[in-house]
Amino acid sequence: MPAPRVNFRGRGPRCLVSTHLVDSVQVSQVPANTHRETFRPLADFPPDIWGDYFMSLSFNNSELKSSSKQVEALKEKVKGMLKDCIDQVEKIMLINDLCRLGLSYHFEDEIQELLSYHFHSMSKLIDDEDLDLHTVATIFQVFRLHGYPMHHDVFNKFTDDEGEFKEELASDVKGLIRLYEASQFRINGEKILDEALVFTTKHLQSSLAKQSTDESPNETLLNFAKLDFNRVQCLYQQELGTLSSWSKEMNIASRLPYARNRMVEIFFWAVGFYFEPRYASARNIFAKLLIILGFIDDTYDAYGTFEELECFTHAIQRWDICALDQLPEDYLKILYGAVLNVYDEVDRMESNNGRCYSMSFTKDELKKIVVSYLMEAKWTKEGYMPTFDEYLEIALHSSAAVLVIAQVLVGMEEADANVFEWLRTGESKISYRYKSHSSSLRRHRDQRGRGKERTGCLWNKCYMKQYGVSKEEAIQDSGEDLGLHGMS
Repeated sequence: MPAPRVNFRGRGPRCLVSTHLVDSVQVSQVPANTHRETFRPLADFPPDIWGDYFMSLSFNNSELKSSSKQVEALKEKVKGMLKDCIDQVEKIMLINDLCRLGLSYHFEDEIQELLSYHFHSMSKLIDDEDLDLHTVATIFQVFRLHGYPMHHDVFNKFTDDEGEFKEELASDVKGLIRLYEASQFRINGEKILDEALVFTTKHLQSSLAKQSTDESPNETLLNFAKLDFNRVQCLYQQELGTLSSWSKEMNIASRLPYARNRMVEIFFWAVGFYFEPRYASARNIFAKLLIILGFIDDTYDAYGTFEELECFTHAIQRWDICALDQLPEDYLKILYGAVLNVYDEVDRMESNNGRCYSMSFTKDELKKIVVSYLMEAKWTKEGYMPTFDEYLEIALHSSAAVLVIAQVLVGMEEADANVFEWLRTGESKISYRYKSHSSSLRRHRDQRGRGKERTGCLWNKCYMKQYGVSKEEAIQDSGEDLGLHGMS
């Protein structure tokens, strides 16, 4: 009985695979006149809803300057508040307010100086003072958030002789919420924080009807937060206008109608990585690189035939404009030209800033990723169902995890050559982390009209094939093998 024909280019997560796979896939150039399949796995992607909206927005520069001036004045006032506050606990609670209002980026140096100064004395203060759960959990969270390894034993005072959290805490909704948040900063082996998560989840779920809100920060902080929020939103809109103009001038979306045009959504993703205004250039670079990766991804996933993709993969390995004329289809030439242009544009920007190493690494990662995409296309063409181990190795690479992280770092001045070498050597264990994340994202949605299956479903089918287990056992066992249960 022939093996089932399965397409492995679903929209599921993709990650890093070991470098030797690049050499294991033989990429050969296919002449333009070679017969190719006519079937294309077309996707019915919804259209872009934004159009030229952000290009048509008008901005009141005088209003922006006025709000920026007010922000600077309030910034100095808050610096005074940080400096004048004598009580250690009140100072940490003020830092917490700044973090929650999205204002802490204005005071990074001041916050680090204060936390560094108070860190070693804070645990003793917590032991000596009669601080409630809400306060202790907030202090713990602030220090851990900023990279300080505050010990979990600060919560021992809230447990009984058996080490269980005291039941009387169940009515302290504010404290439970803070403890729940603090438990998210736990590391392996911190049993008391594991128990804190269970304890708070149980009691908060039974207290959903109760309302609990923190006391509002003072009016200075609230006014500061409102002004800064509106100012930053205006800056984002200007950035989107610039990016929209670039996208329209590049004109790739209209020439590759089979692919998704998700410029605005990608920009939102960039804001999620770094929202601070000083990273405007980094956001612009990341968005451009990810837009191009999206077109590449959809080309392998939702349009190209195997023979065409083989040619394109070969051209990416060459990274030479001369390879463009050897591509068999116009759409591939359009995409290949766009890839080279965008990468060269960013490369010139980074080289002028003495950071040529960032794009060198990013380019190498892109070459590896398209090879993994081609392997998945090869499996689909041959109707081959890989073993779980075979599929995992490819899927770890094709998620583009390391590439996306590299793209995030390209425009960040703080990310020097050592950071990219850290990525290159794999000491960061990103591969493992994204392997875990991939497993937690199992999805089973129908790809209507494409004959495709989600990566999660394929993950389980490959596991079922290799270990001869049921679907339910595959879902359970693959999660346990990777230590993923409880992840979200």
